[in-house]
Amino acid sequence: MIADGLARAGETDAAARIIHSSLELIRNNGFAEYYDPLSGAPLGGTQFTWTAAMVLEFLEQERVA
Repeated sequence: MIADGLARAGETDAAARIIHSSLELIRNNGFAEYYDPLSGAPLGGTQFTWTAAMVLEFLEQERVA
């Protein structure tokens, strides 16, 4: 949602950085429910479907950009 808002506000570079860093976090740590904000360690449940859905959305946004 933050990346979408930034993109709509014309802050496309910031949105792209969030998308890229989020994909890296998920790539490195799996589909966790949430992540430690300092270490990036996966927390909560594992193999969370909303995280997988966000990957699909992020990949689509990267493809369009």
